[in-house]
Amino acid sequence: YSALNRISQVFANTIQKQTYVNSSDSMTIIATEQYKLRTNSAQWNMVVLKKEGHKIQVDIIGAAGGTGIFNVSLWAESGFVNRLGGRLQAFCANEKIGLLRIE
Repeated sequence: YSALNRISQVFANTIQKQTYVNSSDSMTIIATEQYKLRTNSAQWNMVVLKKEGHKIQVDIIGAAGGTGIFNVSLWAESGFVNRLGGRLQAFCANEKIGLLRIE
């Protein structure tokens, strides 16, 4: 497996129900929609992995988890991003892969 495939597998194992998965030699997209009971709304979660030379760019996106006029999400969106970010950090530490976090 390439590093892209190994990292993609970490995310695929973490996200329970993938609605959409598409992968090539240079890019992987994993997307899912989850119902959030605490906000009574649907949340769209996406992970995009793109190979650029010897680096892999990872975008973790949690969106539309809010409800009401003020779009209150009760940390549903950031919870998804933080959970997957933590899995990525653990994987990189275990595999001795350098990781640069950009927010």
